[in-house]
Amino acid sequence: MTRLALRLAAPILLILVGCSRGALDDAAPRAAATTDPSSKAMASAAAPGSNAASSADPGAPAPPTSIARAAQPTPTEPTKRPTKAAWEAAPVRASVRACSMQVIADWVRLQCKDGVWSRAGDWGKPGTDYFEEMMGVTTEFRSRPGTLATGTHYDTGARVAVVWPTAAQAPIASLEERSASPKSLAAPVALPTIPDAEQPRPIEADWFVAPKVDTASRSPGKRCFIAVVGQWARLECHLGEPALFNWERFEGFGPKGIDHHYAVLGIASDAVRLDFRLRRGAKAKGTLALSLGELGRVDIVYEWPRDAPQPTELALRERLP
Repeated sequence: MTRLALRLAAPILLILVGCSRGALDDAAPRAAATTDPSSKAMASAAAPGSNAASSADPGAPAPPTSIARAAQPTPTEPTKRPTKAAWEAAPVRASVRACSMQVIADWVRLQCKDGVWSRAGDWGKPGTDYFEEMMGVTTEFRSRPGTLATGTHYDTGARVAVVWPTAAQAPIASLEERSASPKSLAAPVALPTIPDAEQPRPIEADWFVAPKVDTASRSPGKRCFIAVVGQWARLECHLGEPALFNWERFEGFGPKGIDHHYAVLGIASDAVRLDFRLRRGAKAKGTLALSLGELGRVDIVYEWPRDAPQPTELALRERLP
């Protein structure tokens, strides 16, 4: 089988941890959101001497629960590709069945016994930012500020995610086993401070580490979550099987392409995403009908009274079979 045929047959990782070059309705990057950066296999890819620590180590700090979005990713001078001797001396930061991961500064090296990686997100320029040897058995790539790169390993199903949020001093990398059951969603937290100032739509690297919020519940959703970055909120649902989607109600979210962006995700159309701006004085409601075995619905609501310092409601309700 040719290398091209292997890549076409490889499963595509939908994204979370997604910094994909796939698009929403306006060509925004797509994330592989199902990968949780608090995973025990997560490692901070920091240069020697930095204060970033691997979350695989006991007592390592968890990823930030709130991201202070910068206007642009912090410029960082890229390092040269590590030598073979440097990789041989570098410790293994994470390993799963048949695959291992090493990190040197802004570079990540993946080694697997066989198979290839199905890549999603921003891996950079071939021959400059990423290199493959022996049909993907060894893969090296450089992370850059403001990017998210994800991949699924053909044969083993292992998943890699490397994200460099705008507020971070170094990238965060994870390598995980394939799971037979859907990954549990994070429990929502209290709503962070929402700025009044107009902000651009966040990049996928920031969405990937954004806190999951809900003003009505602290229980994790079954398949859906709300995340917040700055002035923006995201509703995302991953169903695990192909489905049809239709908005029965959709009001108060502002102009499409300006204040809200909606898209069905994945080759199999098994996920959906709505990004929307949180504005003072706004009140919005939506009901998304979907086919999943039998008809299910997801309700999303937010309200920010004009005289309130912060939104008083930002919540979802799942009515899924």
